[in-house]
Amino acid sequence: MSTPGLLTIEEANRRLNDLVRLTSDIVWEADRDLKLRNISSTVLKLTGHLAQELAGKCLTDVWRPVEDKIISPLRPFRDIRTDVVTPSGDIRYFLLSGLPIFDKSGGFVCIRGLAKDISGTVEVERSLQEYQWELEKKVSLRTRELEYANRSKSEFLANMSHELRTPLNAVIGFSQALLTGIGGSLTNKQKEYVSDIEMSGDLLLSLINDVLDLSKVEAGKAELHDEDFNVSQVIDLAVTLVKQRAAEKNLTLKITANPAAELNGDMRMCKQMLSNLLSNAIKFTPQDGRIEVVFRISQDGEPQISVMDTGIGMSDHDIEKAFEKFGQIDGELSRSERGTGLGLPLVAAQIELHEGKIEVQSAIGLGTTMTLVFPIWRQVEPDQHSLF
Repeated sequence: MSTPGLLTIEEANRRLNDLVRLTSDIVWEADRDLKLRNISSTVLKLTGHLAQELAGKCLTDVWRPVEDKIISPLRPFRDIRTDVVTPSGDIRYFLLSGLPIFDKSGGFVCIRGLAKDISGTVEVERSLQEYQWELEKKVSLRTRELEYANRSKSEFLANMSHELRTPLNAVIGFSQALLTGIGGSLTNKQKEYVSDIEMSGDLLLSLINDVLDLSKVEAGKAELHDEDFNVSQVIDLAVTLVKQRAAEKNLTLKITANPAAELNGDMRMCKQMLSNLLSNAIKFTPQDGRIEVVFRISQDGEPQISVMDTGIGMSDHDIEKAFEKFGQIDGELSRSERGTGLGLPLVAAQIELHEGKIEVQSAIGLGTTMTLVFPIWRQVEPDQHSLF
């Protein structure tokens, strides 16, 4: 007579057999010596071996652990990676799990478990690993090629800049001399031609300098020569470089800065950044417009130099394009004002070298503000120069 709520041995065995037939894994049973006693019929499909052939063989001789783990019949184990050699000599991979069974008195009865086929997963893992190795080899090779190309490019640009600068300086110098009347008086038409020659030479020289400077930054060869410098003086120097061009368009130039303010950074590079920002502002500001250079300390304590103009403004697309190498913005003013297309990319690279950033605010028809944001630690406090 069975106890209510408990299954009879026959019913339990029947349910167990139903589960064995339903599962796609191999169900096995072994004795204390790990000799296989019972194996489900799925073993033929997954390993190519008949269950009768494997009966009596040691579990670990059939499913060979590929990990450094010991399988004991008296202790449960789970998901130990193993492999099986098929009759055709192929290798299939399984995760082996086992659970020892004891009677009421604690005596060992058997150990039962599952063998889950993971051959497909292992194959995918191997393919991914091989792909990763191949990818790493390609990346390593490509990196070496790029490093060589960068070195070659830097050497080429350095040589070319020297070769081009010498004759260009001569062309610009002779053009200026002719305009001053050294070679005799020129007709208005001749002056126009010589002015075009001088302007084209200046543009080409500017392009050579920008290309060389940008290539140095990209190749990681640009070095900062940090020093403490007066901000107003650097702004004045940059404004002096563009004052003539601003006057030709009757633009108002205003500087707002604390005369005593100082920063720590590469003075030459900072002057170049401001000069490029001012040139850009002049280019996109119509006749009789206004440009202002402002130095201030933000609420977060960051030193900032802003170049603000009342120019044509830029859309988000224009801003993105302006920071691309050789990027040119479409428009009447941009077509009439020639540029290298390297000024803003160079500014972005140079402020990044100072561990800062450039911020742009612009509105179509209202103007643009470009701000160089320096890290807090580049501000020189007044008492830093005091003697103790």
